[in-house]
Amino acid sequence: MSTRGIFLIRAGLRALAVVLLLIAIADPGLPIGRPTTDIAVLLDDSASVRHDVLDEAWHRIADTIPGLPQGRTDIFRFAAEPLLELSYAGTREEAAGSVPRTRELDRGSTDIAAALEAALRRLRPGRPGAVVIATDGIENRGDAAPLIAGAGRAGVTVLVADLRVLVREPRLVEWWIPEQARIGQTVETAAIVRSTRGGDIGIEIVVDDVVLESRSLALVAGGDATARFLLQPAVTGAMRIGFRLTDPGGAEIAAEQLAGVIDVYGPPAVLFVANNPDPALARSLRAGGFTVDIVSPAQLSGQSQQLDRYHAIVLDDIAASKISATTQNALAAAVSGRGTGLVVLGGPSSFAAGGYRHSELERLLPVTAEPPEPQREATVMFLVDNSGSMGQAPQGATRLDVAREAVLETANSLSGSDVVALSSFNIQPELHLRPGRYADPRAALRDAWRFPAQGGTTLAPALELAAETMAGSDDTQKLLILVTDGFIEGTDLLYGRQVLADNRIELIALAIGEGSDLAALESLASAYEGRVLLVDRLAELPRLMRNEVEARREPTFTGTTELRIDKVLPPEFPQAETWPSVDGFSVVRANEDASVFLRATRGEPVLAEHMAGAGRVLVFTPGIGAFTARWSNWQDWPMFAGGLIERVSPLLPSGRIGISVADKAGYLAIDIDARDRSGGWLTGAPPRLNVTRPNGTKISLPALAGAAGRFTARVPAASAGLYTIGVNAGEAIIRKSHVRNVLAEQSVGPDEGPLDDWIADGLVTPFSDKALQRLTRSATAPARPYLTGIALSILLLLWACERVWTPVAVELSRIGRRLNRRLGLRWTDVKA
Repeated sequence: MSTRGIFLIRAGLRALAVVLLLIAIADPGLPIGRPTTDIAVLLDDSASVRHDVLDEAWHRIADTIPGLPQGRTDIFRFAAEPLLELSYAGTREEAAGSVPRTRELDRGSTDIAAALEAALRRLRPGRPGAVVIATDGIENRGDAAPLIAGAGRAGVTVLVADLRVLVREPRLVEWWIPEQARIGQTVETAAIVRSTRGGDIGIEIVVDDVVLESRSLALVAGGDATARFLLQPAVTGAMRIGFRLTDPGGAEIAAEQLAGVIDVYGPPAVLFVANNPDPALARSLRAGGFTVDIVSPAQLSGQSQQLDRYHAIVLDDIAASKISATTQNALAAAVSGRGTGLVVLGGPSSFAAGGYRHSELERLLPVTAEPPEPQREATVMFLVDNSGSMGQAPQGATRLDVAREAVLETANSLSGSDVVALSSFNIQPELHLRPGRYADPRAALRDAWRFPAQGGTTLAPALELAAETMAGSDDTQKLLILVTDGFIEGTDLLYGRQVLADNRIELIALAIGEGSDLAALESLASAYEGRVLLVDRLAELPRLMRNEVEARREPTFTGTTELRIDKVLPPEFPQAETWPSVDGFSVVRANEDASVFLRATRGEPVLAEHMAGAGRVLVFTPGIGAFTARWSNWQDWPMFAGGLIERVSPLLPSGRIGISVADKAGYLAIDIDARDRSGGWLTGAPPRLNVTRPNGTKISLPALAGAAGRFTARVPAASAGLYTIGVNAGEAIIRKSHVRNVLAEQSVGPDEGPLDDWIADGLVTPFSDKALQRLTRSATAPARPYLTGIALSILLLLWACERVWTPVAVELSRIGRRLNRRLGLRWTDVKA
């Protein structure tokens, strides 16, 4: 062959090799042989798929698998999460007769996306693959459509075995059951039933396996009907609630489904603080089954370390001055820190009249102990004893220094429209601040205070000076604030009474120490609507003075007034459109965070509440007494009386633990809020959980700490049914019941899933025996290995020709030529 011919052959072979390599990159399929095919079978074992329907579909799929080409087969079972049940490679084995179930699944929801993702991860690249999903398409977790579309682009065919069957009609689709209740409390439950055909049915509510009540429902085709039931728990513990549907003849349509559970607690324990040993409200509460302990204000201090025993505390017309600062702090810790409820009732001795203003007690309330409208003007004169005994300092600061602090503190409650004056007295009085309206009363009094403690005590001239000073204020309220630690002579007493009465001056006498002449001061104060306050602890003087002055500024409204509803009342109270009138109430102003349910016709709050930290606080400003004498004959009085306590009471005394439970795939997610005894967030050892599962087995585990006082736990839970959860946090214990049910899965109709949309969009192919076999028969072998091998073989042959054969051929040609020459010479010799 000529050199040109050899060159053309080599060039053609090189071109062929390049073309084959380019085709190999595209990797077209080659219809040769029966290639190995990986198959994943996903079996929907959620609660919406009946076991007999799934078993039948499995038989059809299992009968087809042995006839398929060799390859790996993965069998998944799934519901809320996927589980790989079987996997085998090589020759297809005969599958078991029933669906393989190696362990229990959480059947309460369906996550097709999670199952498909698990199957696609196991399909080997470079091999034909197929996924068969046996499902009813009720997908209430995840979104499988994007994964199915992605599988198709990757060359994986998805087939669906439709497990939808005619759903039982009608069906329960929604329900409402309260989580907690008390013995004797009326609670409402509801169930919603849906039907595509309509008609009459019966629905029964089943309580602790006993049918409690049944009623008829008229269903409209394609619509919902609601059945409501009222329950009144009679015993404590977990109250299991279920519903059963029947036809008009009483035959069962749908078996009972455990829908929820109510944790029932006993009646609240109440600490009732009252001046009267037998208050009317306490009698009504006891008659209603409440546990009530009655104590006087003096006895309350002895209870301050045991407030955690009570669900609620009632202050029945109690003055703040009768509750020590230590006890008020303990009360605040119990309410705001540990969730104890508080009810404060009005009356002649509470709110402004009881010195609540600026007290620790007032900080707990939804109202402020002052009127909502501007107060009428007042003339306030401070008359301070500056005799030598006022210079004593039994508790660090002198009595005169503390008196100065009290005057300046009280001035903070006065406005620029009030007339203010300051005088001191020992043997003779001295006027330091002339009566006038000052823009800043506190600053004016502070600047005018220029007198030491010296001399004796004579009150009569001081009272006369006060009367002369206040004489020009006939149209205003006159308040004379007297601070003294001395005795009052008889002449002072007689003359003083006359001066106060003639000038209508209200005397507020603050008697410091045991040396004060209380009897004489009481006589002076009674001359005209005055009051005497004994100051045992000198540090209490500023608070007592300010509270009493504020209490004098219209603390109580008297007179019959109607009540109007300002906001929808909570369910604990009567839902009456009209309420009985009252004959008076304590005048207060609602705070911004208060919920005001009832108001007087003038607009003042009468019934109001708010949350003070962890506890609820409720005020009823008329109180239960003289201002509400007619209320005991009101038909809704028992509900109102009990509602005052029910509204504020936590389910457990102290309320130191809060717990919430949510169903997750395969587990319960538990969130815990816990406080210590002081009301602060728990920071010590984390709470411990003891959980009883539906099958009676128990599990104990610690919670995990998050933020201060916040803890979480994950409790493995696959079975539907009742879980009882106990939480121990320090000395506090709480129990909560939780029903993990499958009603959400079973309440969905056959046409409510995405299956029809997947088929219409071409994302999936309906499963059949022939469809799967046709898929594997039409599967093509990958071309890349073959084409790459041929191309490399051609290139190797060309290389061999160029590197090995060509030099050998040249040498053989040379040898041949030599041999020819020698043979030619010899032949020539022979011829010669």
